[in-house]
Amino acid sequence: MVTNLFRAWGMPENRAQVGIIAVYEAFAMALVTYGWGNYLSHAILLDLQDNSNAQSWINKVKARNYTAGLVMLACARRWGLRGNRGESERINTDDNTIADSLSRLFPAWR
Repeated sequence: MVTNLFRAWGMPENRAQVGIIAVYEAFAMALVTYGWGNYLSHAILLDLQDNSNAQSWINKVKARNYTAGLVMLACARRWGLRGNRGESERINTDDNTIADSLSRLFPAWR
C-alpha cells in the first residue's frame, strides 16, 4: 500500500493521502515532458491545476516529497536537453472537476 511507504518516511496518515494526490497531479507534468517533450524545442510546457503542492513543485523544479522530487528532477533533466521549461498555473477548483474526478477513480490510499 502506498500510504505505508509514506508512513515509513514519517508522514502521518492524513498527510500521506494529500501527498499522494499531489504526486499524481505533478506526475501529469512528467507525462507531458516524456510524451511530447521529444517533439518540442525551446517551449514552455504548461500544466493547469488546482493543487498548490504540485504547482509549487513544478514551478520550483524540486519537492520535499521524495517521490515528487525524483519526478521533478527527471523532468528538469529532460527539459534541459531540448531547451524546454515547465510551468504550472492555478485554476479554480470548480473548473477542474473532470480532472479531479478522474484522479480519484483509483485511489492509491485504499
